Amino acid sequence: ASQNVPSFAIDLPGHGASLLPFSSSFHEDAQFVANTVAALSRKGVENPVLVGHSYGGTVITQAAILNPAVSQLVYLSATCPNKGENASGAEHAISEWTPHPADGFGSHITVSADGTCCLNPEGASFMLGKLDESMRNSANVAVSSLGRHPLATFGGEGVSGDPHATIPSTYIVSTHDEVLLTANQRKLAARCAATLEVDAAHMPQITRPKPLAALIKQIIAA
Repeated sequence: ASQNVPSFAIDLPGHGASLLPFSSSFHEDAQFVANTVAALSRKGVENPVLVGHSYGGTVITQAAILNPAVSQLVYLSATCPNKGENASGAEHAISEWTPHPADGFGSHITVSADGTCCLNPEGASFMLGKLDESMRNSANVAVSSLGRHPLATFGGEGVSGDPHATIPSTYIVSTHDEVLLTANQRKLAARCAATLEVDAAHMPQITRPKPLAALIKQIIAA
């Protein structure tokens, strides 16, 4: 919106302001996104561009298969699965995948008996990286809103196609990411037609919103 590009943030079921229950698979999340795109199309929105962050990369990949109205895909520090892969599939499909250190991001994730996981507040630094003072308030809000995520959506049946190979696709690499490690992002980015970079940790939408918005506008205008 800061770049005068109409945008709409989708809260997946059970996340953000959504009052719906969690999805049982990423396919359900993808169907929700595809349905939202269809609703926007009925209101006159044309050539929608889907931007997926982190796990959302898997969601937009499948959503683009379900709704052919999607005109572009943008992967932001995101999973970018090929056909047959799920949200964690690239870890096994890509050679020389760099693992997290033992005391890294994964050590701050708590798994509950109800099948959900959550990042401990102490692990927020892995998400946010070094902060400018101007971003501290936004970062505090982001940390305070950390919620749970259903583990089932990371696995299961893979995506049913390779839309990033058939429609314009761009991968935005976060150059200081300790969640989806930057080295692994560069490998995933090779699956897309174009690659751009943002000087940020895993959540540039929080810590570097203006440079990120400018990159997305650049992608859409190309």
